[in-house]
Amino acid sequence: MLTTLSFGNYRSLKDIWIPLAPITVITGPNGSGKSNIFRALGLLKSAASGRFSEAIAGEGGMPGVLFAGPDDNRNARGFFEGGPKSSKVVLRLGLAFEDFRYELNAGLPPQAPKDPSLFTEVPDIKSELLFVGKRRPSAVLLERKNALAYQASNSGKAAPIPDGLEASQSMLSQLSDALRFPELVTLRQRVLNMRLYQEFRCDKDAPVRAINIGYRAPVLDDDGGNLASAIATILEQGDADAFNAAIDSAFPGGKITVSRDERGAFHLNLHQHGLLRALSVAELSDGTLRFLCLISALFSARSPTLLAFNEPEASLHPDLIRPLARQLSNASKSTQILVMTHSQALANALEDFSDAAPLVLTRSFGATQIEGQGILDTPTF
Repeated sequence: MLTTLSFGNYRSLKDIWIPLAPITVITGPNGSGKSNIFRALGLLKSAASGRFSEAIAGEGGMPGVLFAGPDDNRNARGFFEGGPKSSKVVLRLGLAFEDFRYELNAGLPPQAPKDPSLFTEVPDIKSELLFVGKRRPSAVLLERKNALAYQASNSGKAAPIPDGLEASQSMLSQLSDALRFPELVTLRQRVLNMRLYQEFRCDKDAPVRAINIGYRAPVLDDDGGNLASAIATILEQGDADAFNAAIDSAFPGGKITVSRDERGAFHLNLHQHGLLRALSVAELSDGTLRFLCLISALFSARSPTLLAFNEPEASLHPDLIRPLARQLSNASKSTQILVMTHSQALANALEDFSDAAPLVLTRSFGATQIEGQGILDTPTF
């Protein structure tokens, strides 16, 4: 299980440590940093998949993702006014499991005045560390310093790894030999198996409303485009009874079926009490369709490392908030859940069903903080 997330100098996340439980609920006002936590998790997945540089570019390059606030908010007189920014700000992404921990640090690449590069905003990974327990030399399994990596050896000394590393990509994606680097490969698989759901488009041209050839889909796509295939897989290979019960709790007397036409395309059908025919996906409201996507993600036939949802309450009818909270709480018994929500109703319902007191975010001088968390409250890493 994941125990801690650690982010530094990423957008509003100047220096934040987030303790995780089987279900963790994060709330706070608009602009407090909930979406930044979600996006930072996406960067970790990008590092594991070999698309870290591309992901940073998609966010505007390194200058666009680095914390823009002051390095030190206290001036010589003791008033919080904000000091100048350092030119060597480093982005930190870290996470801890129960068995080992990982941290990546990236910054701007060095520039040669006589031979300027076009890639001035491409990330340069300065260091990576994979270790067990508390950070100390004897706990290090793998360490990267710029393009060089070192591995713990039986002699107790770090042995250099001859494989040269690309500056803008993580060793998670470059050192893939499971025999030589078993812990790193295990970590990579865990990170890639995190599922992050932020928004499901539901306009008439959205992927979730398209009719596609069916296939076995143990995982719901990020955009919900394989919803019919994912539900068909749940009904045949997953916990169909629990899925049907979840639908009935949200739409009393309702049931979801999937039919197949002569071309092999799958069609989603919602049967509701009192209606003489089933409703097709084209007839479903945006809120109903989003709810079906959320429930399908929770009942996926293949279990993830972590299921993270950013504002899952968006466009949902108020009557669907408690049914959603109940299913999130039920899912946390077998899958770790992280919910970022702006809805007090959802946060309250999740606390009712799972006793998960929400972590409340605030911002001070541009930096996201967890309300009530002091220096002694932050987890060790």
